[in-house]
Parts: sequence; C-alpha cells; structure tokens
Amino acid sequence: MTARQVGVVSAAALAILGAWTSPAEAYLDPGTGSMIVQGIIGVIAGALVALRIYYGKIKYFFSAKSAGKSVEDHNPDKD
Repeated sequence: MTARQVGVVSAAALAILGAWTSPAEAYLDPGTGSMIVQGIIGVIAGALVALRIYYGKIKYFFSAKSAGKSVEDHNPDKD
C-alpha cells in the first residue's frame, strides 16, 4: 500500500467510526473549564520559559546565518 492509499483507508475508517458513535451524555462541571484554562496557561508559561532559556542560542543561530559564520564555532556559555 502506498502512503496515499493508507491515508484514504484511514480517513474512511474514521468516518465510519464517527458515524457509529452514540451520545456521551456526560456532564462537564465548571471546574473542568478552569482545568482547561490552567492547562493552556501552563503550556504558554512553559514555552516562554523554554524560549527564555534558549534565547541566546536561538538569537545566535539566526545571526550566524546572516553573518556567514557557523554555529559550531560559537559557544554561548563562554560569552
């Protein structure tokens, strides 16, 4: 099977399974919404911390491309 055929078969299987689902009849209390908001805030905070930690390396990576220097020649920990 080619990748395209696998994609078509997978999409067809998902469509069939989606048509056979029954209602969940579940209750979402207000605490669920606050948990979702906390998760989103946590992901954003984690991404900002990671960006802050690696900011120097990212900045040098893009400046090295424009200056024609190689990234391996620079050690940001020694600066």
